[in-house]
Amino acid sequence: MKTTELMIGDYITFAESLNDEKGPLIFQVVALNCPSEGEALMLLKGEKACDEMEIDDEWSGIPITPAILEQNGFVKSERYEVWKIIHDDYEMRITPWRFAVIFLEDGADKEEFSIPRPNFVHELQHALRLCGIKKELVL
Repeated sequence: MKTTELMIGDYITFAESLNDEKGPLIFQVVALNCPSEGEALMLLKGEKACDEMEIDDEWSGIPITPAILEQNGFVKSERYEVWKIIHDDYEMRITPWRFAVIFLEDGADKEEFSIPRPNFVHELQHALRLCGIKKELVL
């Protein structure tokens, strides 16, 4: 994982903790410090105090799972592999191949934002920010 893939607020984990039966250790990026030479450093906030750590291959994005989608209000369609959230102003959809936000005006489709399906929580966080949706994801 590289710091160029991350933004403040992103959730990441140690790659080795992904298979832990207790679940992955979750950290949230609270500051980025990218020196011009050497390893990039970042400040992470986990369950304990903030620490400055090097970002390398030991870090990983947190895979998006059905449980994470459900915790964040997505509902799976009974007929299709589509996860949805419907709000007054927009509808979000995650399909096997894409993520889309359909902005609504008077109940009708107005605009659509669409990208390839995010595989990791931090990628979904980026997509929400791009759409101007201020939703803090629950893990």
